[in-house]
Amino acid sequence: MVGGPFYSAAGRLQPSEKTEKERERVISGLQEVGDYVEERGIFVTIEPLNRFEIYFLNQISQCKQLVKKIGHPRIEIWLLKHSPPGMRG
Repeated sequence: MVGGPFYSAAGRLQPSEKTEKERERVISGLQEVGDYVEERGIFVTIEPLNRFEIYFLNQISQCKQLVKKIGHPRIEIWLLKHSPPGMRG
């Protein structure tokens, strides 16, 4: 299993382009990653970060929606047992 914030640069607090376009690019890219890791028996987990670390995906509900749209059995959610302040959802 490999996990982390693969969807955007951590520490980036402002979008560089429209979020919907960026979201579609992330979905497409992670679908390709899913195919690649499936051949190798690996899982990739996506970790939402709090709003002080990243703007793109910082709520659990956003992460669930993204993973559902990716729709690949090798792409899952990674959640810490405790959430830092500012994490909700």
